[in-house]
Amino acid sequence: VNYFQSSPSVEAYLRQSRGENSRRLDAADIDAIVSMPTGEAFYFDGEVSYTEVFVHCGLTDRLDLSVAVPYIGFSGGVLDGLIYDFHDTFGLGQAGRDYVEERLFQAVFAADGIVWEALLERPSSGGFGDPSLYLRYAIPKSLGRWRFSVGGGVKAPIADPEDGLSSGAWDFGVLLTADLRLPKDALIVNLGYVVPGKAQGLDVSGTRSFDLPNLPSLNLSWIHRFHRWKKTRTFVQVLLSEHPLRDFVDSDLSEPEFQITFGLKWATKAGVFGVGLTENLLHYANTPDIGIHLSWGNFFGRGRNRQQGPES
Repeated sequence: VNYFQSSPSVEAYLRQSRGENSRRLDAADIDAIVSMPTGEAFYFDGEVSYTEVFVHCGLTDRLDLSVAVPYIGFSGGVLDGLIYDFHDTFGLGQAGRDYVEERLFQAVFAADGIVWEALLERPSSGGFGDPSLYLRYAIPKSLGRWRFSVGGGVKAPIADPEDGLSSGAWDFGVLLTADLRLPKDALIVNLGYVVPGKAQGLDVSGTRSFDLPNLPSLNLSWIHRFHRWKKTRTFVQVLLSEHPLRDFVDSDLSEPEFQITFGLKWATKAGVFGVGLTENLLHYANTPDIGIHLSWGNFFGRGRNRQQGPES
């Protein structure tokens, strides 16, 4: 995913301090941003890659256990030029992107006079992030064609916060899922609620922690299986969620996140391959400018359900 997010005050500062010349942030810029009023001291420019291995294991017919282990990478911005040209072509504005150099990873965030993050370069090249453990139970009773499940998860703070790989806290969440199965279509509704722990930030004075708000979310997914290409699925996902920094800022970051994803999946003998593209909507400064997803999944073991519906 490619991020460029800044408060209106930071954008105005970049415009005044740069003029016609774009350049990277330096120590003087960080001091100027940190000194802005609470809720306005926010700037993030960078690209993040996220590779996750997700393993599901059925414990009973209705209960499964899942383990997820992510690998996170940080880079300057391979997609910067593409996004800049796209915004310029359609007159969407750059929100300050044109006042700084491309392909950088820099971040500044302060709240209530405390510097949470002040980075002039990426925190690290990347590494393994915090693992997560999930349990999901399929509710026996259905409602017509609707089926339901409920689940819970926990993320353990194992990775290093100084490398940008962990929040440094235990996070907990619950998920309620309802899905409607039709011969060639499926509609899936996910209601989630995450309770994060005290997040750890890093600046030149050492590690600090602060409370994050609870995070509700709604994820709607529509999946269609083509009549002619029976091994091909197309899907559309809409995500509405609260931003984890909403209580610390007075800009688009305090508005709900709204993203839409389009994609395709192909079932082959080697597994199910997928590709997707995410774009932010409505509030352009509080979610990634663009996200590209590649996936592969396969089934191992006995008892495979061969009556796979369009949700597979």
